[in-house]
Amino acid sequence: MLTKSFAESDLLKYLEVLEGSTLANPVAWYSSRLLTKVDDEELVIADPYSHLQAIGADPTFLRRMPLSLQHGLRVHSIMRRWILCHLVDPDLSLKQRQLRMIRALQMIEICRSRMANVFFGGHAEAQSSILDPSLASFVERAVMSAVVAPESRLFASAWAGVAVRRGATFPDNLAVLVQSQLVVTDATATLDLAWLQERLVEIATQVDSLSDGISINYNKRRWIYNCVRNALAIRPSQVAPPGDTLAQMEKRLAAWGNWGIRILRDVASGEGTKLTKSVKPFCRLVAQHQEKIRRDKLTRDHVSKGMKLEQQSRLQREREVAKA
Repeated sequence: MLTKSFAESDLLKYLEVLEGSTLANPVAWYSSRLLTKVDDEELVIADPYSHLQAIGADPTFLRRMPLSLQHGLRVHSIMRRWILCHLVDPDLSLKQRQLRMIRALQMIEICRSRMANVFFGGHAEAQSSILDPSLASFVERAVMSAVVAPESRLFASAWAGVAVRRGATFPDNLAVLVQSQLVVTDATATLDLAWLQERLVEIATQVDSLSDGISINYNKRRWIYNCVRNALAIRPSQVAPPGDTLAQMEKRLAAWGNWGIRILRDVASGEGTKLTKSVKPFCRLVAQHQEKIRRDKLTRDHVSKGMKLEQQSRLQREREVAKA
């Protein structure tokens, strides 16, 4: 079970890493790998996992990340690729591909229904709706990332057919394909590590003390305690199956699923009609992410400029002190 490997000390140590990296170099959170302009067809819609992998390219940051969290990133990567390969398999017929796409959407719905009755502290009234839950599950994030991947978006005809079968006019957004009226059960799922990462970053960026350097931000300490306690309290209700499933998936992926984008594009072009081929699946998400890249670039430049001005001011003060 993924969350069994987490310990309170892991999360507290990682929070120290986040605090240190944020204070030392806030620009690092705006990775240049994620801010590179690419065509809509090749755009990877980034999520917290891809963001962590981008900044994790720094070996110093990766070494300081707890092993349990590193394992979580690895599990997410394997699950995402496993699901994506089942969606874009060139040997599938159009009908088979649509059935697998619908099954992926059903997986998202099941995950959301299981997380709908899980509350990360506070009251139930403060939680978001089941259509856009405030708490995400680990499996849900992996499935969503695979569904909106560039390789999946190539199969426009298949997604157009899925939209029709799901009562949607156009598959421009994932929300129109996922049912909102879901059955809420007592079952729970594994808390998403990326969701927890976002909460920890929010805490790490809070001011730790007031300007006099003496007063302690007790709210921040309380948020840390509540976040860690509530995260460790969430456990999936189902027991993991026996055997090393992850190793079996890795072994299968080593010999299967290494299709190039050109092969997948040729297969996709042979499916459906001229009308369905013109569909741009998840185009609204792509447009929103392109806009996000533009905003993040502006923010990165603003933060970088502010850091340079602060450094120049500090050097100027040091020179004045030295002269005195």
